Amino acid sequence: VQPIQAAPFVERAERCPATQYTHRIADLETAIELDPSNAQTLCRLAELKIAVGQAASAEKLAAKAVELAPENDVCRLQWSQCLKQLARYDRAVEEARTVLEGKMATPVIRAAALEQMGVLAALGSKEVQERAVPLHNKAIELADGLAASDEPAVATAANQILLNAHLSIAERIAVGDWQGKDEVVGQWISRSSALAEQMIVTGQGDFSLRLQVAVSALTAGGRLQPPVDPKLWVAEAEQAAADYEATIDGDVHARNRMNWQLGMAYFYAAEIQHRRGEADLAIRYGELADATLSPLAEARSELPDTGYALGRLYFQIGAVHAVHQHDHDVACQWYDRAAALLMEPVPFTTLANPGQHGDALVSMGVSYWEVGQRERAYELTEAGVQLVEQGVAEGLIAAETLTVPQGNLNAMARALGKAEVSTPQQPIESRTQVARKSRSNSRPQARTAGRASTNEASRRR
Repeated sequence: VQPIQAAPFVERAERCPATQYTHRIADLETAIELDPSNAQTLCRLAELKIAVGQAASAEKLAAKAVELAPENDVCRLQWSQCLKQLARYDRAVEEARTVLEGKMATPVIRAAALEQMGVLAALGSKEVQERAVPLHNKAIELADGLAASDEPAVATAANQILLNAHLSIAERIAVGDWQGKDEVVGQWISRSSALAEQMIVTGQGDFSLRLQVAVSALTAGGRLQPPVDPKLWVAEAEQAAADYEATIDGDVHARNRMNWQLGMAYFYAAEIQHRRGEADLAIRYGELADATLSPLAEARSELPDTGYALGRLYFQIGAVHAVHQHDHDVACQWYDRAAALLMEPVPFTTLANPGQHGDALVSMGVSYWEVGQRERAYELTEAGVQLVEQGVAEGLIAAETLTVPQGNLNAMARALGKAEVSTPQQPIESRTQVARKSRSNSRPQARTAGRASTNEASRRR
């Protein structure tokens, strides 16, 4: 009797529809049990694991693949992508740079490595972030010449790189100081949408690409002044999710992946409607995001910013109640859900940055102060100040970002009989969100609670 071979399981996984993550993962896991030294199989499984949110498992598989085949640039780049998902950015940059500096990488792998470096640059200091768009443009230049390749795998990979790079540039322009950026962001999103449709028509991608474009459009559009109306993009995301659902044959991993993207579309729409002053729609989208994202927390527990994303969502819903409806009691009910998640340390990721993180805690402190939970308010504000200080020290956000948080903390400290953390450079009345109750009986005010992060201020060209 001949022993069972790994190859048939690998071949079956390759023939299986791309949306059948459960069957493909099971086949590749069986293949690795039979042949644990096959670097290519390890790399393929890592790619699937990272797609379904199992980042820690994926990183171990990719690291083992590189150990077994250090000359394999595909495996090394996959490892870099896993490291990025775990917020191990220095090592991710090192591995991507190794691919670019080597002599053996194919053009499409070099394009993918350039795109990866662009993504990583956007997660660096403000100075490093300036390199992101040029790196994305280099990836586009290289991938554009490969998009019509006679090799289907190369053409598909090149078009995916083009799509990712176009969306990344739209998001970078949206947070930067660019002339006519509203129009320019729209152009990059339009090109991205055209690329996605072309890939769907030619069989190089599925309906999840439309969802990817919609989420990115909401991410970028929410950072414009004024932000875009999210309704059409939310409708696009919902239709894309419905179309995708019809193709996945009930696969749990595919559905979870789709729902996370759809939930993030609702989340960004809630943020946008809050900024637009549309309180009812902000609450509606926020509650849809809650219903869609919260059940997925356990499945995505290996990703370092899942808890933060949910905490940020609960904060966002509470902020609408606090700012637009002046109902701090209801706001604090949402903040109670948010606080435990936002008080946990989280690395700088595409979802989490110290400016937004600190802003959320400081804004929550305002509402807790309003309802009489003053020690809780001080605790959250102090944590928010520390986060912003960390971001300033690491060059991620501007020093003036500290003005309001520090002013709030000092005002609270005086009211509670605590020592001030530091002396503000401006009169406290012009800096703080918390009005002191001294001679007057005025209520504390939350002028900027739940506003767009101060980290999103335009940078100079």
